[in-house]
Amino acid sequence: MTLMDKKAVITKLNQMLPPFNRFGAMVNSNSVLSGNDKEELYSIVWNLENNIITYNVALNKTVAIVNSYPQFGNYNKNAISNTPILLTYSRMPLLIKQVLFYIYYLRKLSDHQMTINSFIRDMASVGLVKTKKFLNVAGITPNAYYSRIICGYVN
Repeated sequence: MTLMDKKAVITKLNQMLPPFNRFGAMVNSNSVLSGNDKEELYSIVWNLENNIITYNVALNKTVAIVNSYPQFGNYNKNAISNTPILLTYSRMPLLIKQVLFYIYYLRKLSDHQMTINSFIRDMASVGLVKTKKFLNVAGITPNAYYSRIICGYVN
């Protein structure tokens, strides 16, 4: 992937989910990701968009990156006090949410029957157990984004 390709991917992801939120927690969490993992996430988007990898491969690779960071695991409010507190869904790095959003969006373009629930099941089948709320960022859901694109509200 060239620098131009990477910049195009970053621009596309930032148009989908702007790189800000009320508390800045997700953006700040991006710094937890290693440089290699960030590059791999950009590569996943570019490769999926260019039909080099499939939906399943993209989802597997993204979930593998998420699962390599135990702090992004399932949040447990009843955790024993001496265990490290895991980040909540809102602290998941924005880049990961952007990539998952985009994977869902591309899949929805090719399979109009795709639902958030089926995407959540697909994520769970490869080891990332989250709820629908996980994919809701600043009031934007993947289905709302898809509808905005299809209706021509977003370029």
